[in-house]
Amino acid sequence: MLFIDFLKIIYYTFFSIGGLNFMIDSKHLENKKYNLGGKANSLIILTQHKIPVPSFIVISKEDFEMFLKENKLFSKLKKWFEDEQYDLIKQSILNGIFTKDFENKLLVLMSNLGINECSVRSSASNEDGAKQSFAGQYETFLKVKPKDVFEAIKKCWCSLFDRNVIAYTGKDKLDVFGMNVVVQKMINPQFAGVAFSRDPISRSLNYSVVESCVGNGEKLVSGQTTPTKYQIRRQNGEVDLIIGKKMLNEDDIKKLEKYILKIEKIYETPMDIEWCFQDKKFFIVQARPITAFSETCEPFIKLISREKKLFELEIYYYGEYYGIKKLTKNLYYQKPLIEFCSPEITNIYYNTFSLEELPQSIFRELDKNFAKFKASYQKIEKYCNELKEFLEGKTLFSIKKVFQKLLEIQPFSTLGNLAGQGWKISKRVQKLLFFYREKYDYIIYKTTTALEKIILSQLDKEIQPYISVLTIDEILAPNLINKKELQKREKGFVYFDDKINLCSFDKFLKINNFCKKEEKGSNNITGTSAFSGIAKGTVKIVLNTKDFNKFKEGDILVTSMTTPKFTEIMQKAGGIITDEGGFTCHASIVARELKVPCLVGCKNATQILKDNMEIELNTTEGYVKVLK
Repeated sequence: MLFIDFLKIIYYTFFSIGGLNFMIDSKHLENKKYNLGGKANSLIILTQHKIPVPSFIVISKEDFEMFLKENKLFSKLKKWFEDEQYDLIKQSILNGIFTKDFENKLLVLMSNLGINECSVRSSASNEDGAKQSFAGQYETFLKVKPKDVFEAIKKCWCSLFDRNVIAYTGKDKLDVFGMNVVVQKMINPQFAGVAFSRDPISRSLNYSVVESCVGNGEKLVSGQTTPTKYQIRRQNGEVDLIIGKKMLNEDDIKKLEKYILKIEKIYETPMDIEWCFQDKKFFIVQARPITAFSETCEPFIKLISREKKLFELEIYYYGEYYGIKKLTKNLYYQKPLIEFCSPEITNIYYNTFSLEELPQSIFRELDKNFAKFKASYQKIEKYCNELKEFLEGKTLFSIKKVFQKLLEIQPFSTLGNLAGQGWKISKRVQKLLFFYREKYDYIIYKTTTALEKIILSQLDKEIQPYISVLTIDEILAPNLINKKELQKREKGFVYFDDKINLCSFDKFLKINNFCKKEEKGSNNITGTSAFSGIAKGTVKIVLNTKDFNKFKEGDILVTSMTTPKFTEIMQKAGGIITDEGGFTCHASIVARELKVPCLVGCKNATQILKDNMEIELNTTEGYVKVLK
């Protein structure tokens, strides 16, 4: 039987005029959860939320079971599976015959939905989850005509019993009757690609990342082509950076970004989204959580070690994070990770990915809106001159007023430091920031030193020894001070996300899945980090399946690009290096799921590295060092 009517088959159609029109009463779909596999369930959710999805039909796993029973295979399948007679299972399925009733109903439904050509994809019960995406494991068939759809469905069912799938899932975890199949109207797009609602590498709050290619998106996710990459501002949909040939215009990008953010809101988690663009319209063909997103360690590097008091740290933190946001239309820089070891030593760490990504975006934004930036600078110049007079005793300000001015000035100190680090920056922005550094950079330090003396003069004697660990709020309202709390802070704390965390730095890193960045080594081979980590091992150049037998547990896999066939050796790999691809290619997706350090898009790794070399692969910093 076909999975038809209320719970027998789920199918929808999208019309450009009038929105969504359900082929069944939409009321019957509300507040219901369907066990139709990750892909089909996702299409249902997207459609219910009025996301443009191509028409589709779901062939359920119950249909699969009925097919097996009608062909007298049901009772045999589990035994064959236990005996690992996978080829016999697949051949028996391919030899099976659908009933005429099933065939007729499916063809009528396809005709009613205007499906003259379709894609046929798996929607297994364990597919497209938050921890495993099954990227490329199951069969997908494109441009299938109605007369060929039945053969494609059977081949999809067969892919459940591929050895790669069984190795990937684990034989004891595989549901042998867990294969649903999605028959979906084929979109023949001008462009297609993958979108991440949050950058899976940097985890930036600022950007979505879109990769696109000409034609169908399958060649992108399989690593057959190098995509165009768009860095899109989440706040307004503007494109901050394009790497590669521009395919979509600004209005199209903004429209796609609205869908990306809406889908993230629906699922309440960062999303991996496949899209198509045809006749000036976007279609979403798949959406799933970014696999292992929450488990990727965020590396932090120590850049500053100073003696700083807590109120100084609050000023610094505000300037680095909120201050930059005010100057750049809500573009965050980053939150410094502050380790207060003692009143004498404070270490300030930065997320290494943010350091790589954000300064360039900030300077582009400042140049783009230079008139506004210049006006802000003129206000800061006024504040600096006022504080200069305060230091010279010519003007009196309340402590609160001085704090307010310091908070406003701090972002320019941050930007001045960044401007001197070799980032690409327009001459007019650079000139203004260099002028600030030369004329006013001392103001913050001298003012906080003078402020400390004033604060001490107003504190109770028993609180004065704890000035290093007083917050701005406590200084302005002494009734908030708790001496026992101050005594705890003196022993050390971590300041992050506007909070004082009374725990060790190592414990804080562990709780938040952060890690310290390793020291940098040589830089012979560089690429894009797909999964952060460090691996040492023996190089094995694997260009095809014939090379598999030389690969041993813990070896470093070096190849042009992986395919689903590489799964069995990827599971053994201590690290992975590829010549081709971006962070949406097969190697990247699987490496993140397996938590294996992976560097992609290195271009020349297979030429430079040789079999049996001993190397260190550091994907946190994106380099390969030959040890011997």
